[in-house]
Amino acid sequence: MRKYIQRFFLFVACLSIGIPAMYAQGNVDERARELVSLARKYYNTKNYLDAAMTFELAMQRPLNDLSSFSAYMSGLSYYRANEKDKAHKSFDLFIKQNPYSSYSEDAHYHRGLILMESSHVTDKEKGLDEMFKLIKNSKNFRLKADVEQSTRFFLANVFDPSFLDLYSVFVQKEFQSWVMEGMCQQYDKQGEGFKLLEKLNEYREKGGQMTPMLYSFCLLY
Repeated sequence: MRKYIQRFFLFVACLSIGIPAMYAQGNVDERARELVSLARKYYNTKNYLDAAMTFELAMQRPLNDLSSFSAYMSGLSYYRANEKDKAHKSFDLFIKQNPYSSYSEDAHYHRGLILMESSHVTDKEKGLDEMFKLIKNSKNFRLKADVEQSTRFFLANVFDPSFLDLYSVFVQKEFQSWVMEGMCQQYDKQGEGFKLLEKLNEYREKGGQMTPMLYSFCLLY
């Protein structure tokens, strides 16, 4: 399952992210430009660890027009290399230092993916919170579509129904139906029709919003 998840998100990343264009930030540093150029070559040839380390070298240069670009790309390179802990730290640092960057939401997205893949319940909750916040607030339609696709994938294929049942108590009302759909899909695949109907009836009794998918499960069971 883990390899399947990794292949899925690498595919999404290839379609939607690519290498962002470099953007101006201030002073020009020729050595930083050389390092970034080399790092981009490593990235384009899928030598992601070399790319990450070279972007980090560029970050160590005095603040210049490529500093924030290098910081974001080091995190993305570590992510593509499946070095999730290092990627998480890189994205954390980038978000802290560049909260208004044009790459900030992408960094939040990848950090959310890393958290959702964690084996720790609190990390999974934080990851989902990150995703729902992006879905609610992002004005980037490309990113928003990626976030929605990834979130629904995790809800329907990765998270255990018991975790979703717990999380549904705290999730914002507008996303309760998302969580319930994921839970029902999980129970349906497991052949747990009775459990599915029990949870769905509880949801309806509490005034939960019914979607076409949830109605279809009512008819099915």
